[in-house]
Amino acid sequence: MARPPSPGRLAGARAGNGRETGFDLPASDTTDAPAPVVFPWSFVAIFAFLVCIATYAWLWIAGGRPVGWALLLIPVLLAVSAPLFARAARTERRFDLGGLLVVGLLLRFVASYYRFDHAVDASAYHNVGVRLADSFRELNFGADTGAAVPGTGTLRYISGLVHVLSGSDKFGAFLIFSWIGFVGCYLLYRAFVTAVPDGDRHRYALLLFLWPSLALWPSSIGKESVMLFSLGLTALGAARLFTRRGGGYTLGLAGIILTYLVRPHVAMIMLIAIVVALVVGRGLARPTRALTPGSIAKAGAILVLLVAMSVFASRTADYLGIENLHPGSTQQQFDETRTNTSEGGSRFSAADAASPLGYPQAAVTILFRPFLFEATGSDQLATALEALGLLLLTILSWRRLLSVPSRLRAQSYVALSLAFVLVFFFVFAVISNFGILARERTMMLPFVFVLLSVRALTTNARSDAPAQPVSAARSA
Repeated sequence: MARPPSPGRLAGARAGNGRETGFDLPASDTTDAPAPVVFPWSFVAIFAFLVCIATYAWLWIAGGRPVGWALLLIPVLLAVSAPLFARAARTERRFDLGGLLVVGLLLRFVASYYRFDHAVDASAYHNVGVRLADSFRELNFGADTGAAVPGTGTLRYISGLVHVLSGSDKFGAFLIFSWIGFVGCYLLYRAFVTAVPDGDRHRYALLLFLWPSLALWPSSIGKESVMLFSLGLTALGAARLFTRRGGGYTLGLAGIILTYLVRPHVAMIMLIAIVVALVVGRGLARPTRALTPGSIAKAGAILVLLVAMSVFASRTADYLGIENLHPGSTQQQFDETRTNTSEGGSRFSAADAASPLGYPQAAVTILFRPFLFEATGSDQLATALEALGLLLLTILSWRRLLSVPSRLRAQSYVALSLAFVLVFFFVFAVISNFGILARERTMMLPFVFVLLSVRALTTNARSDAPAQPVSAARSA
């Protein structure tokens, strides 16, 4: 007599389109399961909105701070985002995603004031943005930004467009940039639930929308918010490409181009990650014959990406001011970057990621430093506490991390995330300043959180990773 399957294997079979997967996935057709306890994020969102508006009203009226635009712009941006909140509430029933999104956006609006009160580079972007906005209002969209494109010139141009919307108000521009970064986080969330339908989407949403540095650093006029948005576009395009859905190429191409226009070297990192994911991943199902339409399309996509990488490589070399991306040329540029960023009270000695011993040191530095004993001021102490929290979260997620190798072939987005993080360690190891590093790693954290939000293998897990659950993917 056959032994009945265990609940874990039954859940895996249901979610895996009839195939046992080895992962304890929730059964989507269960109707008698008890309703989960849902944290009332919507109630928190209402309270946070009232506190946010009251705080800015007090700062404007009693404190004389130039933040009056917040009283108008925050409700407008919330109203513009209302369809997004409604869709989130309609498609996610296991937790209050809509309320969580509102809280995450309001958190960024509050963080904008801190960035506004400590603006350095943002003030320069504001001054140029005001000038460009005047030209744009006269329909002169060919105004000189005064900086190179790709690079700072692109951000200045975007700042000019944003200042048209904010009426050239500085704090209004801060709020719009904060909103852009938030939309980028939402696109990253959509990419995760699309390509990793059995992932812990509740954990990923909490990390993505409430993590302090992801709320703080992009909430300013600067590259961080635009990079989150462009990486979100690229990630969602890749996720739809991996799951064979429409729009993947369009979204991915738009995201890569925008990323390249702001930071070409990050576009190179993303292209490498996508190519690795396509080579390693096998897609939704194991092919039954060597040559299929899917395999032909995959080979074509890899070929196109390799051509794009060759073009972007030359452009990236021009952006970095070197002849090519040969290790000899890049090493010289890396040395100069170490020297240029090793100034101020936050400097440290960067490891050489090109060496076998230096690469692990660089990875630890980018993820978990500064340590508490290295913090010398309140800002560094806050960064050190966050880094310590990430270290503890990583340690507690060891079972999830152990499942990552088993997922690389079946879930290409996991392979993309891992490749992005590993290449990011190498490229950004040259930074020798904790303040700069804290801002730059906001581009990497969403992909680190992917690796920390996959579900752990069950005890009866097999060596191969599951095919992506069809029912779960459609409900996402």
